[in-house]
Amino acid sequence: MSAPKIFYLMTMKVSEILISKLKEIEGFSLKAYKCPAGVWTIGWGTTKGVHSGMVITYAEAEKLLKKDLSIFEFYVNKLGIAKTQGQFDALVDFTYNLGTTALGSSTLLKKIKAGVNSSTLDSDFQNVPISMISESRSECDKLPREKKYEYIIKYQFSRWNKSKGRILGGLVKRREWEGKRFFE
Repeated sequence: MSAPKIFYLMTMKVSEILISKLKEIEGFSLKAYKCPAGVWTIGWGTTKGVHSGMVITYAEAEKLLKKDLSIFEFYVNKLGIAKTQGQFDALVDFTYNLGTTALGSSTLLKKIKAGVNSSTLDSDFQNVPISMISESRSECDKLPREKKYEYIIKYQFSRWNKSKGRILGGLVKRREWEGKRFFE
């Protein structure tokens, strides 16, 4: 007798907002190229099965994007943490760019799971750089827990801005977008 199979019901799909942003961020190429991380890439950021000299059509690029997104939709749905479309889009984009292992082992995921009622919220908030906070430090003590949580999560997104140890402007902008989208 074999073990029962577990199936996760996909409950959310990416929005057109994410698809448009992802296409804008990733750029587009019908010919395979090496991205800044040195990975062969084609279409709007597809990496699986891509090799030097590979050429595709626009229609194939669309299919690859949908196939790639479905993998990350499944993963984020399986986590069960996205409560809004904005949260779902932000987490799918994060995993699309960095992979499921990056999110699965991240402090970002731990802080999202801990939520606004985390016992470490105040100490976590103290780790957010002052440059990310629009209020003065003296006003910070009076911030509601929800606002502190927002700063913490945006900070956790922002930490994933490097490739091969170098901060990349494109990743800075992408993480800013994800942090903002998470709270829309």
